[in-house]
Amino acid sequence: MTFSIAAPFFCALGTLLLLWLSSDIEFRERRWPKILVSQPILLALAAFFTVLGKAPATPFFLGIGVMSLWLIWREELAHHVGQPVMGVLYGGGRAGGSVVPTFSFAQKLINDDELKDAEKEIIEQLAKDPHNFEGRRMLAAIYQEWKQPDKAIAQLDQALLRPDIPESHVEFITEAKEQLLEMKRQTTEGNTG
Repeated sequence: MTFSIAAPFFCALGTLLLLWLSSDIEFRERRWPKILVSQPILLALAAFFTVLGKAPATPFFLGIGVMSLWLIWREELAHHVGQPVMGVLYGGGRAGGSVVPTFSFAQKLINDDELKDAEKEIIEQLAKDPHNFEGRRMLAAIYQEWKQPDKAIAQLDQALLRPDIPESHVEFITEAKEQLLEMKRQTTEGNTG
């Protein structure tokens, strides 16, 4: 490619990348000024790659251009690079690989009334921390919805096995178990009556 074809191609490709970087709603406000400022830098980088590639100062100018783009677009780059890394560390949605259980995807499934899939997701997350209060509470709520008080009580009992459980969680579990036992009595009375 000659400079006359390569430069506009490189700028167009760079612009598409910059549009993608600024596609999230929180970055759209300053999108166009940043793109306009970045265009001459992209054009200069295209020139360094095509025409001035053999010049001894090319690495210096290339570094300046890349550093300038990084300074302009650092927030967007951090967002797009950092988000997958944090997803792996903390299990954002379906990122997997997390060592800490997260139940946000399961909560989304519950909100969408996909309780069977939510149950599977919660059980998968509980493998990371079997006595996690949040997971056991959510699973108990699903079983309560399905009118299975024994299973719900068993989940709450598992949460009580956590050695560092806060008193507020113990109180919640005690009240929830009382409601579930009442549900069980009503179900038993309804079946015999």
